[in-house]
Amino acid sequence: MRDVDLTEEQVAEALGVTTRRCRQLVTEGALVRSRQGRYGAVASWRAWREHLEASRAEKAEDIKAAELRLARAKADAAEENLAILRGDHVPVAQAEAEVSRAASAVAQRLRSIPGSVARRLEGRPAGEIAKLLRESIARAMTILSSVRVALVTEDTPEVVDDDAE
Repeated sequence: MRDVDLTEEQVAEALGVTTRRCRQLVTEGALVRSRQGRYGAVASWRAWREHLEASRAEKAEDIKAAELRLARAKADAAEENLAILRGDHVPVAQAEAEVSRAASAVAQRLRSIPGSVARRLEGRPAGEIAKLLRESIARAMTILSSVRVALVTEDTPEVVDDDAE
């Protein structure tokens, strides 16, 4: 088939673009210039068709990639929701409240040691005093080691200080 030359204006009008865009399409390989300001109609039509097909394929790949990202995000969200329902995750505010409660229990228990031990220490030798203090601290640590961080609920029992007098 013999190629027909078209002017830049004719190509721009046929494609619905500006003449500047026609020149850009030449550099992109989407149009074929036969000579300055002229375009081979058949060669340009083939190049334009290939350009559109490549563009469609690229868009289809972009859409598939976006769909895959969306599917992964939905799966991640579903896993996170399931973990929350199973109790594997707790809201930060609840975890902070429970850690604060446990820290308060530790502080309360440690503050009670001097008062509970002081009456028994009066007049005793230093070695015996140290031994009684170590035993009292060990009991406090044993009790505190049973404190577990769990969801704060109205049913959460308070730590009871057995040595407080």
